[in-house]
Amino acid sequence: MRSLAIIKIGTSNTGVLAATDLTAPIVRRGRLVDLQDPETWNTLTQTLIDYTTILKDHGVQYGLVSGGEVVRQNRTLCQRIRELGLPLWLVSQDLEGRLTWAAVKTELPDVSTIIDVGGGSTEVVTDRLMYALPVGAAQSPHQTIWPRLDLPRGTVALVGGTAFALELMSGESHVSRTHLESLLTAILDGPTPAALLRLHATRQKLVVGGSRIIKSLLPMLGAQEFKFAHRGFMEGLWLAASLGRARFL
Repeated sequence: MRSLAIIKIGTSNTGVLAATDLTAPIVRRGRLVDLQDPETWNTLTQTLIDYTTILKDHGVQYGLVSGGEVVRQNRTLCQRIRELGLPLWLVSQDLEGRLTWAAVKTELPDVSTIIDVGGGSTEVVTDRLMYALPVGAAQSPHQTIWPRLDLPRGTVALVGGTAFALELMSGESHVSRTHLESLLTAILDGPTPAALLRLHATRQKLVVGGSRIIKSLLPMLGAQEFKFAHRGFMEGLWLAASLGRARFL
């Protein structure tokens, strides 16, 4: 099987993944690029050039470029990506949630709900439903009133950069509801935890925003166990590429 690459463009982070098998990536990198400010788009252009150079050096010729809310909402940004000759695949919020669900289930088959807090949006996904919420870690309000969500009571998987930070703080791959609540309280109300201080200052702010969203969702979740997913939208895109969506980079 040939190696395939994914470049995922997010509101606050742009990453690249290349693999023949998801269990053993050839390349995996990320770079903070705040795309809420159009003045940073030149930084994105250089990042994409750097990533394609890395992929060529590794002999990876096929894959996909895609992104979430920031890409869907900016035609000018899409045009810049296409001008680089990259195969941009625009996906809806619903498809983004479904691809994330597929990827998480390959890693954590027992979860019943996933919560993916991105920079510009949050997806809550079950086997039947997908809720796309228009707030993310980079723009979360201090108070959020959510629509009523019809969610199962099983284990919840947390996806994204905030989940990574929470796992780093806990030192465990899964936590109880009580433990998760204590972690969120430490981030939002206490002095900044040491594990968080080791992150880039921009990432710290994103973790605070993401934690605020997760905390506001907790009252609607009956789950008593939460797992931290290591796969998400990027890996879902890779699965789509492996099933025929890949194009020449």
